[in-house]
Amino acid sequence: MMDLHAHLDLREVIGFLGGRYDPARKELHVTDAFPCRAAQGRAGHLDVELDPESAVEARNIIEASGLAVVAWYHSHPTFQPEPSVRDLDNQRNYQKQFESDGAPSPFLAAIVSPYDPKLRTARSAIQWFHVGLNPAEDSFAFRLGWDVGSEPLVAPVLKKTTETAPTDTAEALRHRILVLLSTCALDLDAAWSYRVDHNGEKVALRRVEKLVESLRSRIHESDADGLAFLEDMRPMLRLKA
Repeated sequence: MMDLHAHLDLREVIGFLGGRYDPARKELHVTDAFPCRAAQGRAGHLDVELDPESAVEARNIIEASGLAVVAWYHSHPTFQPEPSVRDLDNQRNYQKQFESDGAPSPFLAAIVSPYDPKLRTARSAIQWFHVGLNPAEDSFAFRLGWDVGSEPLVAPVLKKTTETAPTDTAEALRHRILVLLSTCALDLDAAWSYRVDHNGEKVALRRVEKLVESLRSRIHESDADGLAFLEDMRPMLRLKA
C-alpha cells in the first residue's frame, strides 16, 4: 500500500505502518500501510510532516484492526531514499513517542522512492532505518535489511472481533485502494523510463505500468490470491490486460 501511495504524487506523501513484533524471534512483521494527510502548508515541500488529526485517525484505525503502529513511512518521489537530517530528527521523535506509549520495539521508518531516475528496474527503492536516541549516535542511520514475506497480500488485517471472510477482506482492500487512487495528483499515463545499467538503453513505460510492476515484485510467488488481486486492480487503474 505504501508503494502504491508513493506512486500517486510527485510531492512527498506520508503514513503509518501497522504490524506486530515477535519478541521471542525478535522479528517485526509489517502487515499493512495506512496513508495519512500531510500537514497543511507542508504538502509539496521536502521533509513532509504528518497532519495531527490524520495521524490520530490512522492510529485509531490501526488499533481497531488488531495491529500496533510499528513504523511510519514517507516518500522521496524523484530522488534516492536516503534520510535527511529532518528525517532523522522526525524518526527520533517518533521513536521516543511510540516507544514511551508502549509500541513494539524497535519503532522503524521507511522511505519509498518510486521515480528516482537512478533506478535500474521498475521496482521502487525502499530504505528502512532506525536511529539512536542521542543525535551523536546517528551521523548515519542504522540501515536495515528486509525481505518480502510469505504472508498473503490479501490478509485479514482488517478483521473485526468476528471472523472476516476472504471476499470481505478483499472487498475492504479494494475500497481502500479506490479511496487512495482518488487522491492521485499526477498523470499515471505519462511516460517514465529507466536504464538497466549506466550505459544501457532506456526502458520506456507508462507510470501506471511501472506502478504495477513494482507492486508485483512485492507479492510472494506463492501468493496466488495476491497476484490475482493485482490483476483485478487493472480496471481500477484503467490498465488493459
